[in-house]
This record gives sequence, C-alpha cells and structure tokens, in this order.
Amino acid sequence: MSQHIHLLTTDSRTSQAEWWQQQGWQVTEFNNTDQPPGVGRNRMLQAFYQSDQEWLCMCDDDVILDTRWGDTEYFLKHTDQVLAKIPRHINIVVPLNPTVIRLQHTLSQPIYSTHWRLERETFPTGKLVWHRRSRLIQQHTHIPALEDSIWGFEHWLGGGCVMRLNNIVLKEKSQPSSLFGKTGRNTAYQTAREQFLKMYPDVTVNKLGHIMKWNYIKTHSTTHPRFCDLPKTHTHRV
Repeated sequence: MSQHIHLLTTDSRTSQAEWWQQQGWQVTEFNNTDQPPGVGRNRMLQAFYQSDQEWLCMCDDDVILDTRWGDTEYFLKHTDQVLAKIPRHINIVVPLNPTVIRLQHTLSQPIYSTHWRLERETFPTGKLVWHRRSRLIQQHTHIPALEDSIWGFEHWLGGGCVMRLNNIVLKEKSQPSSLFGKTGRNTAYQTAREQFLKMYPDVTVNKLGHIMKWNYIKTHSTTHPRFCDLPKTHTHRV
C-alpha cells in the first residue's frame, strides 16, 4: 500500500515532495504561507480526524529520511508493517534527529541488529511525525516556537505516549526561513520557553536551566518504560 505524507509548505521554499514521491509515497501539500506552523499542522490534524486512517504522517517541507543509516531504507518500503508492530499505547513516533542524538554511537549498539528500538521522547520536534489516531489535541498558534514540542508534551499529559524510533534517521535539506522574522530564532525560542513555563508553572527548572519535563509528566500522567524493543524480521545495516 502506498504511504501518504502531508507536507507543510510555503510559497518561498522548495518542497521535498518529489523526493517522497520517488520513494513511492503519496504527497498532500498544505500551503502555510505567512502562518505559524501550528496553523498548518492543525489543518492536517483536523483533516486526519475526519478520515478513517489510523496513522497521520506530518512533515516540514525541508525534511526527508536518510537512507544511508540504520533501517531507514527498509522502513520507507515497509512502513505499514513497522507501524503495525507498535503497541497501541504509543500515539506519536518521531525519527532520530542526528543534530540532537549521537547517531553512530546509538546505532552501533547491538540491540539495533535484531530489534526496532523506540525510546521515550518528552519534548519532540515536529519536523517529521507519525501520529496514531487517539485524541485531537491541536497545536498552539499564539507562541513563536516550540508549538510542536508542547503538542507532544500535552499528549503525554493526556495519557498518550511519545517515542523516538531510533532505527530511522531524519535528514534536513537546509533552506532559508522567514519564520522568525526580525526577532530571530534565539529570541523566538526564549520567548516560547518563557510562555511554556507560564502555561505550566509547576514545571521545575534545574540549576543548569534545564526544564524538568519528565518529572512533571511522571506526577501528572500515566508513564511508560524508557524503551520499547520490537523484534525485526530483516537484516540490519548501520
């Protein structure tokens, strides 16, 4: 069955639709010019919850998967079979982002030779997301950044489970962005961080300035183990 991906696009950027189509995927583009990303993603979510599909794949227009690593190439060709293995309580899945997670260190661990490994993700980025039908939680559109991460955080609080599938690897195709305007990325993220802490005043910050999101989730919602390992039926390559 052909996979379906929803791409968030703007007039000023080149979409990676052609790459996904070359992988045999069906692409639907949501033009979000001059709007915060949450507006476009909420349109995707609303359309999804009016359909009969079990999974929604949402993706930014500058993102693909890196088939040089892990089980990414296999996943692209057998996405339905892999998603079908994922336990029902997991309702958001994101790929490994090598700008955040140590790629070679992670994939060199023996577990990846025999298993799909899902790892707990408390504050995911929304560059590429698989969302299983569960409950409609919309993304905030009044904050300048982190709307995707807060969306994942609020799924945890709503009884969901957000995991990172470390076997598949994200790749960004850098493009200019006008998203943050004259304020700049750093200012937008700092403002969003402050707004998040106002939304959830009981979330603590440690001495290093790190927001203790998992501590908050543990006291306000159902928790699940850090890892979920699912046996593979094909040969692994790093």
